Amino acid sequence: DLRPDVDYVRGLLAKARKDFPNVRVQFSGAGEAARQHAEHLTGKSQENLELSAEILENRLYVRVVKGELFGPQPFLAIKTVDGQYFHDNFDIQEPKKVWCYVFDDHNMSCEKLSAIGVAGASGNGSYSVIHKDLINRGT
Repeated sequence: DLRPDVDYVRGLLAKARKDFPNVRVQFSGAGEAARQHAEHLTGKSQENLELSAEILENRLYVRVVKGELFGPQPFLAIKTVDGQYFHDNFDIQEPKKVWCYVFDDHNMSCEKLSAIGVAGASGNGSYSVIHKDLINRGT
């Protein structure tokens, strides 16, 4: 229940308003606040993030289709056929644009995969999530 915390912060704001009556306060959700902050910093509206992912042979390629990723790479989650979950880092192919992950004997072979998930967020609060079920794929 966040209500006590929200009430506490509103009390802090009410107290601060007395000391700073000319400061404008605006209430918004996290996504809207991030978009407004990004626009304020850059002076322009940013596109929402859109990622794509495709598997070619034993390689997973992830690309930024629209927008800009916040951070050096997307998040990669791997689920095995026996129900275990792993996270690993991509190999950067083109900074901020294209990443690759190789499924082989050095990390995780394709035969052990059940599903993969890829996710990323942008500086404006948008996000992109991709889930690929790999159980019924051809090898």
